Amino acid sequence: MADVHGTQADLGRLQRLLDESYAGSGAHLRSITTPDRRLDAAQVSERLTAIQVMALATVTAGESLAVTVHGTAAQIDTSAGEVRDFLVECYGDDWADWAGSAQYARIDAKRVFTFGVPK
Repeated sequence: MADVHGTQADLGRLQRLLDESYAGSGAHLRSITTPDRRLDAAQVSERLTAIQVMALATVTAGESLAVTVHGTAAQIDTSAGEVRDFLVECYGDDWADWAGSAQYARIDAKRVFTFGVPK
């Protein structure tokens, strides 16, 4: 988990969520996200190593990676110490100067589905 802000406990929670999500999915989704195409928590952590753009609706034709999250979005206060420190680490000390009125959010995940094209 190099360069990732998470713990083994975080990976364990993500793995349980991934497993529960897949167990509750329907036949169509399972026909697409076959076991050889599903990513486990460690693989998701390895591939998503930085801040990611949140797309509220998208298609994935031609993509080699998809992580679909169902849940509730909550706006993040970027002036909060821990969040601000993380953004400075990712973007540099002047991030607030060029970020302007950019909005940041997190998703409180209820279900997560992954898809990765085998290498």
